[in-house]
Amino acid sequence: MKIKIRFFAELREIVGEREKILAFPDSHVNIAKLLNFLVDVYGEKFKEKIFDKNGQLFNHYIILVNGKNIKFLEGLETTLKDEDEVSIFPPVGGG
Repeated sequence: MKIKIRFFAELREIVGEREKILAFPDSHVNIAKLLNFLVDVYGEKFKEKIFDKNGQLFNHYIILVNGKNIKFLEGLETTLKDEDEVSIFPPVGGG
């Protein structure tokens, strides 16, 4: 199963690329499993940006699966399918 992940803003700086295609041998991948895999790949700096001290995803992150916010799907339990596209948006400041 292949999943395309798109990184934005500070996450793009941490991972060093705009997007990545990951192949999973397991066909049972959800957002939680994907995020934990990304922490394993990109390390502590990535983890500190997306998870709080209790290991919970910061609620100000927006994660889309094929353009749909996971908050309106099944949250971190949202199941991914082959060729899905996941976009991870960190909070953006400005004014």
